Amino acid sequence: MSDPQIERFITHDDLFNSIYLFYRQKQPGRYTYMGRLKYLRHDRSHQCPVYIQWQVLDWHISQREVNRLGLVLQDVPAQSHAEGHHPVRSTLQETAAPQRCMHDGVSTQSFFENKRPDYSYEEALDPDLNIAGEKIVIAFEKRSLIESGRADLAHMVRHVAAIEGEYAGYDIESYTPEGTVKYIEVKTTRGSADTAFYLKNHELAFAQRHQEHYCLYRVYEYDEGLNAGKLYVLRGDMQHRVQITPTGYRVVLVKPA
Repeated sequence: MSDPQIERFITHDDLFNSIYLFYRQKQPGRYTYMGRLKYLRHDRSHQCPVYIQWQVLDWHISQREVNRLGLVLQDVPAQSHAEGHHPVRSTLQETAAPQRCMHDGVSTQSFFENKRPDYSYEEALDPDLNIAGEKIVIAFEKRSLIESGRADLAHMVRHVAAIEGEYAGYDIESYTPEGTVKYIEVKTTRGSADTAFYLKNHELAFAQRHQEHYCLYRVYEYDEGLNAGKLYVLRGDMQHRVQITPTGYRVVLVKPA
């Protein structure tokens, strides 16, 4: 984008400064404050005008005001399961890590199809979602070891976060088929692969101290109804692959060098 103001919109980080939305139906007329905005994505195919999708962070508009403004609100459609499709247990599809930065923009089709908001911060505080992600990774690790002929190691996989608590610095202790220990941190969201996720201070410190054996398992598009999702793995030193913002810490994928 050549326009500096549009560039500032696209690279906006709501953790450091705020963009406020005011709306009026006609000119002249009074403005109504709608809330603070969070950048989600933009259509990289259009430049004049630029299509940007925003999320209102603190929506406090009454239904009476909604009616007065003539707004039509739509619910985000929930994921639906095909009729007759029975829930599967502990299914993870391993994928490669995304190669795009969150501010690169998306195709026109993806821009109009993907209207889901970003709830990554709320999900980071959801203990049920976090535990579900850890349990599905444990099942994934045990199954992988058994399929590699190492049922002995599969029995040694430990749910460290449940045994020692969150300040162990990692969630799961597992092994490679060769018997090398793996310290696994699990980050789970219902959003897409490039949704931001959060590391705490002690988690980042542990990752830096144990780079040789450290793995971050990023579970995304997690579906509680099916207990299924997708997974990519970041191994060792992550800092060349992610942008870490010191908010204790928000992590976003960046382009490889």
